[in-house]
Amino acid sequence: MSRLRALPTGPWIAIGLMASAILVPASAIATTSLVGLIGANGVRVGVTNASQLKTAETSPGSFLVFNRNGLVPGPGNCMALTTNVGTRGYVIKQVVFNVFVDSSPGQGDYIALYSNNSCATFIAVQTPPTVGTSVFPIDPGFAIQAGGGLWAEAFGSVQGGVTVRGYTVPASDVPFTTINASRGPSLRQAGG
Repeated sequence: MSRLRALPTGPWIAIGLMASAILVPASAIATTSLVGLIGANGVRVGVTNASQLKTAETSPGSFLVFNRNGLVPGPGNCMALTTNVGTRGYVIKQVVFNVFVDSSPGQGDYIALYSNNSCATFIAVQTPPTVGTSVFPIDPGFAIQAGGGLWAEAFGSVQGGVTVRGYTVPASDVPFTTINASRGPSLRQAGG
């Protein structure tokens, strides 16, 4: 220890320069390397000039639209938009009701979307004040399990159609048991 204290200033400067030569490049590399986020598809996430992430809910290829026109009131008129959403789960993001005929608007006149073929478990229902189109956003979404379907039915004097917009997800992302609409958000718009 006494030998180190006895070293003249020159060797101390040399030791400092060698330590700097080793440490400075490593710290320069660490400060210039970029950390990036990579999506599941292997694409680097974009960032705006305001340092905000550019994101999308899902890839455009996974969006699906189901539609059923010609809904007329009457017993047993539960009609399928699709009996099978496929091998992947389906998340509904928007329901569009298009009422073509409603000769006597009232509480007994409505059009509804269901998650079962007996038209017993509703997802969304509308009592229209008149003819026209009504758009219902569903956020964060209503999940339909793989192999599940969508049905619609009209009541009273309503005739029209239903369009459902959403996207597919891996089957494992949707629970086996379909969401119980009576405990979730109900979408009902009363007319008048």
